[in-house]
Amino acid sequence: MDKRVKLLAIVTAVLITALGTGCNTSKQGQNDKNINASNANVISSSNDKAIKELINNYFTDLYSQSPDSYKANSETGIVPLNVKKYIAKTTMDEGNANPEIPVHLPRYVELNGLTTIKYKILNEESDKTAIQADYVGKNGDAYLYYVKVNTKAECVPNEVFDNFFKHDKKHNTYSKFGAIDPKDIDLMKVQTKYDVEVVKEDNEFKILKSKESNSKFGYKNRLLKFNNDFAERLNYLNISKNPDKELYDKEKTFIKDYFEKLKTIDSDRMKLLYSKWNSSVLDLANFMDKIGITKSMTNFGVGEEYKKNFNYSSFPLQSNMKRIKNYKSFNVVPHPAYTENKKRYIVTFDADVEKNSGILGSEASYKYDYFITLSGKDNFMKLESMKLNEFYMLNVK
Repeated sequence: MDKRVKLLAIVTAVLITALGTGCNTSKQGQNDKNINASNANVISSSNDKAIKELINNYFTDLYSQSPDSYKANSETGIVPLNVKKYIAKTTMDEGNANPEIPVHLPRYVELNGLTTIKYKILNEESDKTAIQADYVGKNGDAYLYYVKVNTKAECVPNEVFDNFFKHDKKHNTYSKFGAIDPKDIDLMKVQTKYDVEVVKEDNEFKILKSKESNSKFGYKNRLLKFNNDFAERLNYLNISKNPDKELYDKEKTFIKDYFEKLKTIDSDRMKLLYSKWNSSVLDLANFMDKIGITKSMTNFGVGEEYKKNFNYSSFPLQSNMKRIKNYKSFNVVPHPAYTENKKRYIVTFDADVEKNSGILGSEASYKYDYFITLSGKDNFMKLESMKLNEFYMLNVK
């Protein structure tokens, strides 16, 4: 009996040891696979540096030409000569002269009522990383990078684009004809994003694919200018650094001074102003000039434009108000739609107002929210439009 018990104990111990060893071996094997998979996605610092230099040079040369010069390449799929040296042999052999080639070129893009017509890589002192390439991982032998290209883009209003560019419905490309009036050309900052694959050929890195991120299926769909998922507008001003900060400070001061002058318009002057506003732009400009808001400060536009850009109801003094006593919490923030020519701002402030009459009290505080547009620079700066988004009472004193 004792022998049987001892034998059973030995067999049990052997089985436990064997099972434990097998389990550990299985776990170790899985861990080795995970480590190998992880190592496969690691890139050496030297390779990363070389690939980023390739990507930087490629996009710099790519964006040195306007979309108009790439029209035929986009339609035929022939790789442009100025970037051909960067493209992998595999891509050239399999995709050259095919419009579906995974090498996407700069094109016209519609963003918020404006259409881009030309790009320039940002090279400002305040923008050290105009071309940002982030390593993602590997796909077989290819290194994957997510690339953001920061540009300053020439653009025109959509209606101007439609007047000077002919739409080729066969390819969904656009041909420019005629000369655009320089005053219709604006500037905005645009970031374009690409998924890039890089391979090594003959000891040299080459671009296998460079495709717009979130691109539409089929080159014809992708080339439509309103297919813009790969592009987004950037803030035009970097108000934390010069020279943008200096410009912002000047424009902010101009706006605050303008509203200070609007405080001089009390309820009696508002009645006089309405008469002139209802008469003509010249009468309105002359009246504003007489009360200290000089003609050099305001661009009322032509014809009846002033009635939209300076609507009577947009002046701070509203119905049942006698005068504005002071402003508080005056904030001036660049609007996302700010461009070189259309300097748009969101302006908010609180105001203590003396009321004409009413049982609630003779004074009250109001919150104002404005959409302001400036044009010009320095001594030629003007207010181009003043639109009141909302105002409401905060409290009665």
